[in-house]
Amino acid sequence: MHLHPYKFDDQRYPRDLGGFDGDQQREMLSDAAKVWSEALGQHPSFFRGGVFSANDQTFGVLADLGFDGGSLSCPGRVLPQAMAVWAGAELYPHRANLSFRQISGDSDFIEVPISVDTSRPMARGDRHEAGFEWPYIPSRNYDHRAVARGILKQSAEDDTMFPTYMTNTHQDQDYADPLHPASINLQSVFETLRETADENQAGLIGTTIAEMVGRVQNST
Repeated sequence: MHLHPYKFDDQRYPRDLGGFDGDQQREMLSDAAKVWSEALGQHPSFFRGGVFSANDQTFGVLADLGFDGGSLSCPGRVLPQAMAVWAGAELYPHRANLSFRQISGDSDFIEVPISVDTSRPMARGDRHEAGFEWPYIPSRNYDHRAVARGILKQSAEDDTMFPTYMTNTHQDQDYADPLHPASINLQSVFETLRETADENQAGLIGTTIAEMVGRVQNST
């Protein structure tokens, strides 16, 4: 489930998710999950907030509401006006800390961060945020090939238990058109991942967020 509060109900929820306290988030996310469930016939299991907005109460609220995990963080992002601050956040899938969002914890809620290339810091992204370049496919601001190579190189050097390349697409982009900029970016990412994996004699395994959450839960 993906949610921009003001697009869901701009009268009750006029700000980004991280601007609401725990009780307000619980009410909002419960209402949104009900709409989602009625439309799709099952309760949502995973969550990402719009612009990666969250605060220290968000993971606990989601866990209480029955979510198994999500991809809420963009490590390094500093966008205070959207209540999206992830400076120093964990780079790889981990158990969420229900008291302090930037570090790992021991909860059953599993966080799978969007991938970022820490070798490519930026002072001004698509939303004028600071942080690191990341594979936001619709963006023309980043060298997607360089970002893909940097993330794979970084994962190998870190020797992490769960090396991942987590990106995101967006439903307002026409991926059916091979000449659309977002389609070109996505194809560039796939090509670069294959090339870089071959160069480093590494394997690529396609996986869902559900499968990744399961791996983290079963390994720790």
